[in-house]
Amino acid sequence: MTLLEKTIIDQARHELENLRRALLMPDGDDRISALSSSFWMLNGFTMLACLKDSGMSEDAATELHAIDRDAGQAISAAGL
Repeated sequence: MTLLEKTIIDQARHELENLRRALLMPDGDDRISALSSSFWMLNGFTMLACLKDSGMSEDAATELHAIDRDAGQAISAAGL
């Protein structure tokens, strides 16, 4: 994996943690803002794994797909 791929994965993991924290916040505008921000930031990173001929290695793409699955499970568990 290249340094760039590792950085993208690290940032995606960071946003996944932000998303999980936002899901635990009480209902309200701050929660909506935090969820929206984390969701779209995370989506920006994980969508790179879906781009054809992106130059991303298979290992990096697999890791991003796993992070995306974890995000989906967290959102589903929160009932959203």
